[in-house]
Order: sequence, then structure tokens, then C-alpha cells
Amino acid sequence: MVNHSGVVETARKQVSAARAVMAGHRPASHGCCSCGRHLPCSVALACARTNEHHSGILAALHQGA
Repeated sequence: MVNHSGVVETARKQVSAARAVMAGHRPASHGCCSCGRHLPCSVALACARTNEHHSGILAALHQGA
């Protein structure tokens, strides 16, 4: 049996953390991220994927409720 409250809590935390990190990773000048990495920034991409994945989990659980 899946503990839905635990899944929801984890997904919300992951979404929040990913969004917080992404806030510091925006395109800047000369093809670089604001963190100094070349675009596409691997940190921003990983955070975007995490956000999408866990937002999808929350949406699926919401629809199934």
C-alpha cells in the first residue's frame, strides 16, 4: 500500500527545492547562465526535469483523488 500523504509531501518538497534552485539559474549575457555555466545550464535542466516530474506526480494524484 502506498502512503499517499508521504508521496505528496515528498513531491511538494522536491518541486519547491527545484524552483528555488532554478531561481538562481537564468540566462545571462554571452551564452552563459547567471551561475556562470555555459547554456544550456546542466543545473537548470536537472531542476526543470525534477520540477516537471514531481509536478506530474502531484497532478496525477490530484486527478485520482
